[in-house]
Amino acid sequence: MSDLHDSAEPTQPLPSFEPQPEGGRGRRAAVVGGVAALVVAALGGAAFAAYSFLDGGGPRPEDALPDTTVAVLSVDLDPHAGQKIEAIKTLRKFPALRKQLGLSSEDDLRRYIVDKGIKSDCEGIDYDRDVKPWVGKRAAFAAVDLGDDQPAPALVVQVSDAARATKDFGKLADCAGEDFGYVVGEDYLVASDSDAHARKILDAGKKKPLADDATFQKWDGEAGDGVAGFYIAPRAARYLDDLLADFGNGFTEFDDEISAGASAPVADDPLDPVHDALRDFHGAAGALKFADGGLELVVAADAGKQKLGDKPIGEVVDRLPADTALVLGISFPKHFGSTLLDQAKAQLGEAEVQEFLDDARTEAGLDLPGDAEDLLGDALTLSVSGDAPSSADALDNPTELPAALALHGDPDKSLAVLHKLEKALGTSLSDIPLETKKSGDALLLSPSEDYLGELAKKGSLGDSDVFRQAVPDADHAGMVFFTVIDEDWRKTIVDLASSDLSPSEARTLAENLKPFRALGLSSTVKDGVGRFELRITTR
Repeated sequence: MSDLHDSAEPTQPLPSFEPQPEGGRGRRAAVVGGVAALVVAALGGAAFAAYSFLDGGGPRPEDALPDTTVAVLSVDLDPHAGQKIEAIKTLRKFPALRKQLGLSSEDDLRRYIVDKGIKSDCEGIDYDRDVKPWVGKRAAFAAVDLGDDQPAPALVVQVSDAARATKDFGKLADCAGEDFGYVVGEDYLVASDSDAHARKILDAGKKKPLADDATFQKWDGEAGDGVAGFYIAPRAARYLDDLLADFGNGFTEFDDEISAGASAPVADDPLDPVHDALRDFHGAAGALKFADGGLELVVAADAGKQKLGDKPIGEVVDRLPADTALVLGISFPKHFGSTLLDQAKAQLGEAEVQEFLDDARTEAGLDLPGDAEDLLGDALTLSVSGDAPSSADALDNPTELPAALALHGDPDKSLAVLHKLEKALGTSLSDIPLETKKSGDALLLSPSEDYLGELAKKGSLGDSDVFRQAVPDADHAGMVFFTVIDEDWRKTIVDLASSDLSPSEARTLAENLKPFRALGLSSTVKDGVGRFELRITTR
């Protein structure tokens, strides 16, 4: 059985949760926004505090939402309790977060939000009396397709006592000064922009829950469990495509005027490649979790037509010096230049692109896209040495900058294209200044001869525990970003920023950089699944 909260008139849309002016509307938004924060719990500080009550469980929000859900952002407070320790261990290392949150492991986020965010604007509301008896441990925001032009908003909240939820959630809604529709089921309260929509969502969820949908199960499984997660259904592409179509229609209103003044007709819609990508969208999901004293975000999606290079960039990055402070590595698929050229023709028009190619050949002697493919090769890496400059002033001399660009492919071909560019520009690389060095299959470019010498040697970054913890899947990745901040680089960064900071702000920056160890990003494609992973590790 479920109890329905009825209203005489159709209810209004859920208020936005943005800051509002002083007065009735501001108080109303603050209360409803506080309720939303209470049940959804934002990332970061909310993620930390959420684990103060890990004894939750029961059905997930996806068990209450229907399989016509377009997108959902959920907070799952029932993974293994070890996450609580990891969250506390990670977030409390940063003084700014510790001070801003003002939370300890014993605090209940639900009480915290009621006391700090709702109570002052909703006189008489008491957490122990009006919220604690009914609020559960799981919740989500969602957009649900009910067959209308736009999806209906939904807020689903796990309840432990349906009768109390009906009575007490109504108090919060009344306090806001503006009613909105909601219905209470056995396990979840569903709120929407009308009672009718709330009832439709709850009933549809009982018949065909999102949790039983095969596409949801696939992407949810790829992303894994976490403190928070999201899912975007394939049907979301239709709504986004409609928005882009409206934008494209506005563009074509000026098409005749633009074409009249152009040397060649322009394409009808510059967003055609985006429309094509949306047609290939088959869903995505993500999860935020804490592990090994750090934070991890995983996003999984259908890779569609996207391809990474044939050579995993990890093979290149692994050979960098062990003390590398920063590296961005990207591998390229075969004939990537031709692919980009085809996309440009679809977006700008074939005649316009051909004119550009003719100008490149005439003015710079470049034969595109072949020269672009020869220049960049199979992969590139941009790296910075772990040997930090002694001070920010040292960076005034470019030759002291320990950074380099490495083009992996055929160094002779890369150098030949660079010579074409030198001739066209009437300058040389040494004027920049940039020195070059061939090393195996790579052409190295750097303002520092010393750093070129380091890069020419085989390094062991791939064997570093710091690197492996931040980028565990580097060996299979087509894109890798990694940075580590040691004590020397931390001092240099603070020194660089000090000119724009007060002494106290500079000290705060230094204190909050100290716990940071490394950040890693990687992108992989395997069996049609694209996977993006971000990791932040701490000391």
